[in-house]
Amino acid sequence: MSKPSRIYKCTECGYTSSNWLGRCPNCNSWNTLEEVILEKEVQKTKKKDASVKALSLREIKAKSIERITTDYPETDRLLGGGVVPGSVLLIGGEPGIGKSTLMLQLSESFSRKGLKVLYNCAEESVYQVGLRASRLNIGGENLRIISEISLDNAISVYEEIKPDIFIIDSIQAVRDESLPAQPGTVTQIKLCTSKIIDLAKRDNSVVFITGHVTKEGILAGPKTLEHMVDGVFYFEGDRDGIIRLIRSVKNRYGDTNEVAFMEMTPEGLKEISNPSLFFVREGLGSTPGATVSVIVEGTRPILVEVQALVTRSVYAAPRRVVQGVDFNRFSFILAVLEKLLQLPLFNKDVFLNIPGGVTVKDPALDLSIALAVISSILEVPLTSELFSFGEIGLTGEIRQVMWHEKRVETALRLGYSEGIVPLKRKEDDPRIRGVRTLKEVYNIIKDARSYVRPV
Repeated sequence: MSKPSRIYKCTECGYTSSNWLGRCPNCNSWNTLEEVILEKEVQKTKKKDASVKALSLREIKAKSIERITTDYPETDRLLGGGVVPGSVLLIGGEPGIGKSTLMLQLSESFSRKGLKVLYNCAEESVYQVGLRASRLNIGGENLRIISEISLDNAISVYEEIKPDIFIIDSIQAVRDESLPAQPGTVTQIKLCTSKIIDLAKRDNSVVFITGHVTKEGILAGPKTLEHMVDGVFYFEGDRDGIIRLIRSVKNRYGDTNEVAFMEMTPEGLKEISNPSLFFVREGLGSTPGATVSVIVEGTRPILVEVQALVTRSVYAAPRRVVQGVDFNRFSFILAVLEKLLQLPLFNKDVFLNIPGGVTVKDPALDLSIALAVISSILEVPLTSELFSFGEIGLTGEIRQVMWHEKRVETALRLGYSEGIVPLKRKEDDPRIRGVRTLKEVYNIIKDARSYVRPV
């Protein structure tokens, strides 16, 4: 057997080099070159398989997919109704955010259904997992735990048990003995994942793979790994906080961009069935600079609180501190407010916060941010019955957003009686105020007492 050749490949742009480099010459990204081992393979002439037959769409009969539920309603909704036999699902997230806890809780849920579960905790010993299971009060007669770095050894146990659920925690910790590369390299991750996929498709078993992400928020390893699996789900949230979000990035058996909200407790992860009640506090209308926005995560409207604080700056350069929103988006909104409404923000410190540790990317949050900033600078509290949503343009126009009717319906159902939203041609509900520009929004807060509560 000839000695394998080594190259280094950039995980960002695909640039290859014969030597390792700290920065990629093509995309200028740092520490993105990973070792790849190229095996020289002898081409063999394959005989034609007479059993292969092409089918037309009429010949293919659709079969109903029998899903396996997890007994966690939010997780089942995220997965599209449950897991599908034969699927391989990737769970990504920062170290310590709760991936192993989630896998252990799902293992117990599957075990209670009579399914055989094999959990390979490659990063920990079986006794460490046992201590966590004892702390979380998790048991299960059908749950088997191993701690194998060698994928070949783990597969040997798999072949002996033939589990319905197979969990690899994590893909960066296991290695294939046929390759001299270290665990976590591009070559190891791709080869190990390929073997795991073959097992799942052959035995119609469900495989969960956990993977760590880098500080940039991408999966540590090749991006092609996401194309190999059937579903990719990312853990989001602050490790020091209690809120966890699991976001569906890819799902061949369900919707993408769906989100499940969870709370990290001493007893493990607990689902939040109604995030709107969790993220909005009582007595919201007692202080200036706080309002409620209706955002959409996946296909579900969620109410979140928006807090803004505008104070006189004692520095030559005013401070802009943002939590839970993209900083550039926030700076864009402040610039529009200062230019079009002549608000004196050039000498003010402005702070913005989305409580609960959630990060919002929905552009419909723009109008609520503007309302909170205007409320704080005018020192006029907004009524706690008010909700809002809408995107702001550079000329100060309030633009339409998706799911308009669904957002309004959700807010009214949760008890909010006043709304400031983008103007539509037909708005039959008198409780909803449609606006076209930021100037109208400013006048509403300044003059209309029905929308504000005096200090």
